[in-house]
Amino acid sequence: MPRRSQGLPLLHLPPVTTGPGAPPRSQQVYATLRTLVLSGRVPAGARLPSTRAVAAAIGVARNTVLQAIDRLVSDGLVDCRRGSGCRVVTTRSGPLSPRAATVAHPQARHARPRAFALGLPAIDDFPVDLWARLTRRRWRAATPTLLGYGSPGGYRPLREALAQHLRDTRAVRCSWEQVIIAPGARAALAITAKAVLAARDQVWMEDPGYTPAAQLLTSEGLRVRPVPVDHEGLDIRQGRRRWPRARGAYVTPSHQFPLGLTMSLARRVDLLEWAAGADRWVFEDDYDTEFRHAGPPLASLQGLDRHDRVLYIGTMSKRLLPAIRIAYAVVPHRVLDAVLQAQIASDRHAALIDQAVLADALTEGHLARHARRMRALYAERREALLHALTTSAGDVLSVLAPEAGLHVVAWLAPGIREAAAVDAAKAARLEVRGLSTYSHRRQPAGLVLGYGAASAAQLTEATHTLASLLRRLRKRR
Repeated sequence: MPRRSQGLPLLHLPPVTTGPGAPPRSQQVYATLRTLVLSGRVPAGARLPSTRAVAAAIGVARNTVLQAIDRLVSDGLVDCRRGSGCRVVTTRSGPLSPRAATVAHPQARHARPRAFALGLPAIDDFPVDLWARLTRRRWRAATPTLLGYGSPGGYRPLREALAQHLRDTRAVRCSWEQVIIAPGARAALAITAKAVLAARDQVWMEDPGYTPAAQLLTSEGLRVRPVPVDHEGLDIRQGRRRWPRARGAYVTPSHQFPLGLTMSLARRVDLLEWAAGADRWVFEDDYDTEFRHAGPPLASLQGLDRHDRVLYIGTMSKRLLPAIRIAYAVVPHRVLDAVLQAQIASDRHAALIDQAVLADALTEGHLARHARRMRALYAERREALLHALTTSAGDVLSVLAPEAGLHVVAWLAPGIREAAAVDAAKAARLEVRGLSTYSHRRQPAGLVLGYGAASAAQLTEATHTLASLLRRLRKRR
């Protein structure tokens, strides 16, 4: 008689809590299951009950349980295989201890970034063990081709996987040949700009906008020209009037940096018509759009382009780690050779092993699971920050909370100078940025606050500290 698999005792699962201040349901389910596994109450090798059974036992939707299971898989605590269910990972020493199951390297926990750090993902929640396994597997089976310089454009399996991913998630119109791999988004911007523009060409830049991109274009010999942004995005009419000779436009239409606004359809059509009317190009930086907190991901500007004037740029830094320097550009066929030549001349190539590991993560579903887990985590941190800003800083800050990304903009109350607020926050070891940093024109005094890298508790405490600092500044006037 076959041995019956020992499973999880459903009767011992506590129900989720609801109401004001309750953590997200998937977070509660994840914490409960993780505790049972780490405590040894569910032995190594035991099969978990089906997600439907768990959902029915504790009164939540099955998708809520799936999100919790995905996090356990990413943690390396559970292994799920089609047809055989999910089992607790077996180790030589028996059930995993909390220390052994830690996702991030111990040094990452001690080096947690300061609160409000901008542009950083949840480094301490990255599945280091999983990435190490994928990397070891690639090194063990490395071929001479994978250990060489590689071909211009990048590792073909990764280009194919990214093309499919972008078609499915961002409505990008492309074949794999059009996907060019680069070591960072700015490298992708540099080689595409080099391929389609000439020295001293003018390029429209959103104002306020992404300052590092402006600096990069300037270093490439181009002349950056600021164009105001309003509630619909880049003001095309202002651009036409102020800088009629411009041959390029750098935009972040799906999640404008730093304001987080979405470019309206009318503005998108107007921008594409502007580009199609002459030998002009649009550089679409798909900044921070993978983490959207309301509704499905937005379609790309590139997907609307019928004249092949858009060069689409994205990066894996926010989905993975800044240290994994892999970004990509999707370029029209007509300039593909020129972009490849620019890449060869600049020697801006990503390591082939890293590309191969990322291709495996994409095709095997690891990246999708990690992204789902991170969306839930970032939604929790965003909610904690917004709650803290509303309840403890509402008298000194008013918040603009974009529906995507990893930061918010907070406008300072009258009587508080932006420069003084930034200096006081930095003295208190809070990593805040002033809104004026990203603009050529006078802006209302405001702060840009990141929430991706800090825990909910850290963000709450930091917001209380920031509010106290701002109140003291206001009293000094």
